[in-house]
Amino acid sequence: MSYSFETIRLTRPDGDIVVDITGSGPLVVCLHGWSFDRRMWGPLVPLLAPHFRLALVDRRGFGETSAPPGLGCEVDDIAALLDHLGAPACGLIGMSQGGRVALRVSDRLPSRVWGMALISAPLDGFPPPNADEAIPVALYREWAAAGGMDRVRADWVAHPLLQHGGQNDAKELVKSMLASYEGRDLTAPLPTGPAPDIAGRLSKIETPALVVASEHDTGWLHAVADTLVIGLPKASGLRLEGAGHLAAITHPAQVGGAILAFLNSIALPASLRDQC
Repeated sequence: MSYSFETIRLTRPDGDIVVDITGSGPLVVCLHGWSFDRRMWGPLVPLLAPHFRLALVDRRGFGETSAPPGLGCEVDDIAALLDHLGAPACGLIGMSQGGRVALRVSDRLPSRVWGMALISAPLDGFPPPNADEAIPVALYREWAAAGGMDRVRADWVAHPLLQHGGQNDAKELVKSMLASYEGRDLTAPLPTGPAPDIAGRLSKIETPALVVASEHDTGWLHAVADTLVIGLPKASGLRLEGAGHLAAITHPAQVGGAILAFLNSIALPASLRDQC
């Protein structure tokens, strides 16, 4: 079954946020990972759209969104999106860097999030990974500044996090998204000020959470997932055997099935169930 999408451009003070809307039911906002865009959720749409109204967001600096990069602005972007859609609250699905954003939203705006699924998410305030597990962002910034985005893409696609790419359709989707990645976040000014210490506030985040990690994620991401499951008061964990960092694309049945069961397990008031 195919799904039709309504594409909206959410006006922000510094540009637009592009969002695809499909499905019906309680609102669920999907936040993609670094270097990707809203197309990454395509494999999950057939599983989730019959049950939820999905908002697939091109985050700042990525995809067709014109608003400049800025993790510090993304919580306000989500609040503005909910206001635009007339939604008092939403579920959140965040993959990798999108999971970082989901945690920030749940920390700052707890009344506006009724549940979150975190897929291979990093954690603000957690000790950083070792160099052999980290994404070499500083190096990528140097290459991008010198006009070397082809070099960035080639190195990134060979990174351990992007291995275990799945079947040909999954590989083609990843290839297409990376070909479109312009590196605007890499050439933007570095953010000022510290990131929020979400790791030190986990016990205060009461949002029900599903924490998904994959067998072939890095050891650092496994440690983060364990910390989230232990630290969040209403969290459960799932380890996907045989999958890698791109499990939402390569293993949609397992990821989508787990997220669907989790979101459906949350008791919602009628005002949220009846969103359309």
